Amino acid sequence: MGLSVAMIVKNEEKYLERCLKSLPAIVNEVVVVDTGSSDRTADIAVSNGAKLLAYEWDDDFSAARNFAINQTSGDWILVMDADEYFAEDCSSVLESFMNAGKQIGRFEIVSKYMDNGETAFARDYVSRLFPRGAAYAGRIHEQLIGNFPRRRIGGAVIHHDGYYQTDKHERNLSLLLLELQEKPGGSYLLFQLGRQYNSVRDYAKVEMYLTESYRLLNRTEGYAKTAVVELLEVYRINKKFREAFSLIDAESEYMNGVSDFHFGRAQLYLDYAIESADYSFIPEIEKAYKEALGAADEIVVGTASYRSYHNLGVFYELTGQPELAKRYYRQAAECNFGLSAERLEKMGI
Repeated sequence: MGLSVAMIVKNEEKYLERCLKSLPAIVNEVVVVDTGSSDRTADIAVSNGAKLLAYEWDDDFSAARNFAINQTSGDWILVMDADEYFAEDCSSVLESFMNAGKQIGRFEIVSKYMDNGETAFARDYVSRLFPRGAAYAGRIHEQLIGNFPRRRIGGAVIHHDGYYQTDKHERNLSLLLLELQEKPGGSYLLFQLGRQYNSVRDYAKVEMYLTESYRLLNRTEGYAKTAVVELLEVYRINKKFREAFSLIDAESEYMNGVSDFHFGRAQLYLDYAIESADYSFIPEIEKAYKEALGAADEIVVGTASYRSYHNLGVFYELTGQPELAKRYYRQAAECNFGLSAERLEKMGI
């Protein structure tokens, strides 16, 4: 039972060697498909033992990925991007997963990005390990299609930092809009368009696309909870309070275990109290942050810990409760959250 890695690359000399050297020890074969690099990418692939092939780029990530998959020989395929890597070997975890029968493995992917000048991390679960017989569809943000059950792979995390301090908006948006012309009306495509416009802060279009994506959700999608969180956030930004409160009412049960949902509620209640001078929501801010701390699922890393600790510290400081503020700042600072450490220093701690 061989495991092959399939990759598509272009001008990835900055990341590729790190990725290849991090691959699990049980990988038998690495196929790297180059879509037109002009740097040292090809040399790095070959020098690290990969099978290198050329592919003429045709604005279709799925076509390129499927070409790469078809060049592999293993019974199982692991798909990686050059700007991703494993921090530790997970061979035993993957071996156990593959021995359990034909199924699609969903990895936890932790992505590094900038958020209002601060480094942040987001957590997604993406299908990347699968037996031969599955294939990709979609020009960009492609999805794996296969008639196998999907399971999360615990104990194997992929780290991703290719979008950190980079701008791929123009390329991504053009492919998404082309896909929309060809296949209008899909919830996932609309969701990705909303996210793309969010990266350039065009919040009118973010709201338009995310609202339509949400309307089409059936709650079985892997991105469904993220879609609700991001729609709530854009309603807050655009001061669409009525729509935001309706969304909270509709999704409170479904989203109860998601820390980001409660974190977003708290921020919404604060904005609403300021905008409307309706201070009856003040206690709800405290309650929502505490519910975020107790939630099991976390999309943006820190909403279930240091981000909520810090914001509770701010809440208590602003409401004249300095001892409670210090307590929560300390908890956030213990998680190495710099903003809380700064607040403690200013408070003389």
